[in-house]
Amino acid sequence: MISVGGTGRRSRAQIGLVALIAVFVVVAAGCDWASVGFDLGNTRDSRHETVITPTNLPSLKLAWSTNVVWADNTTPVVAGGVLYEVVGGQLLAMDAKTGILKWKGQTSGGSSATVANGKVYVSATGGTGTIVAFDIDICKAVSLPDACSPQFHTAGLGVQAPPIVSGKYLYAAGYTTNVGAAVWDANGVDNCSVIAGALSCSPLAVYTSPASNVGASATPSLGSSQNRLFVPYGSTVMAYRAYGTTGCSGAPTVTVTCGALRTYHVPLAPYTLVPPTVRNDVLYMTGDDGKLTAFDALGGTTTCSGTPRTCTPIWQTSGTGLGSRSPLAVSDAFAYVNTTDGFASYGVRAVDLATHALAWTGTKGAQNNGNGGYGAVVAGGVLFVGSSYDSSVYGYDASGCGQATCAPLWHYTTGNSITGSPVVADGMMYVASRDGFVRGFALP
Repeated sequence: MISVGGTGRRSRAQIGLVALIAVFVVVAAGCDWASVGFDLGNTRDSRHETVITPTNLPSLKLAWSTNVVWADNTTPVVAGGVLYEVVGGQLLAMDAKTGILKWKGQTSGGSSATVANGKVYVSATGGTGTIVAFDIDICKAVSLPDACSPQFHTAGLGVQAPPIVSGKYLYAAGYTTNVGAAVWDANGVDNCSVIAGALSCSPLAVYTSPASNVGASATPSLGSSQNRLFVPYGSTVMAYRAYGTTGCSGAPTVTVTCGALRTYHVPLAPYTLVPPTVRNDVLYMTGDDGKLTAFDALGGTTTCSGTPRTCTPIWQTSGTGLGSRSPLAVSDAFAYVNTTDGFASYGVRAVDLATHALAWTGTKGAQNNGNGGYGAVVAGGVLFVGSSYDSSVYGYDASGCGQATCAPLWHYTTGNSITGSPVVADGMMYVASRDGFVRGFALP
């Protein structure tokens, strides 16, 4: 039960790059938070959000709370004034300003949602690891309490994490031997057919993983000025060509195979849990060695060699205490790490990307169990982070406080652990917690 409480030819490669840039612009300009990582690079930084700032953050108040019975390990996403949350085998679409349920869709379990192209995509982890796609316009016409059915689904490749969408292409990491990731037609047209009364789509391409690995269970990243796909496998990250570019393309009715271009080795990295983060042609990862590691996302000759290329870090933080199995948030100036179990101290930490040194440490934050679904986010100069230790969400000045240790400027305590990430969209902050509530916060 749900209740509300409160003019020339361009090459295919050039076209693909233009489409990728366009997607970044559209996502940022709309102030939506339409995917868990915010953008294709998984930076978790809404740099054009300006309503909530460090100055007015202490005035942030609970605007509404909706009881969805159970909200575990998922992060809400917001697009077009609608908040989407996946709970208990259902996709819930709620009014982002009020929390009132608008429509719902039926899934078999699932990860957090991704919204693009007028559709909502959910990795239905409870079944065969397929992705199901809901047409928003069709679902809006389905009256409650009836649930909307998916428009199409992908062939199962053991997908366990939220997908990403770039233009007409839908990417997700697989969890099947030797298939690390795949790409499908995001509109459910190419390489799709009706099977047993349902529209099923086969991949346009599969990306091979090393023989010793069984795919990945983290969201991939699509970034760098070369338009590359980055997928984590154990202690490595593999870089591939985006579909439709030279070396990874084919007829729309067949599945092609695309091999890796290069490998990035992350010392003692978490086992395929953390999405790679790509910003300004730099690839960032954390590992169980307690360090933040940066790589050249372009695979330059200075740090990468061989065929296929193997890349070493361009820099790495010294000391320990920066290990995490939670996604990073990366702005132009800082990388934010929400540290997890296995380290001497806990709390959110900010690394200066210019000096590669620890800039400041937050007194609150951090998660336990290293589940990989948590992480800090940045919006409007504010850093938000949830904690499963004390069931609270905290807000900091993202630039720090001028001291080595900073206290939060704001916090709210829920009724149980926060095991997803907060998100910020259109001047509001949202978070789900294990007490079964999704909450929206706004300024007075």
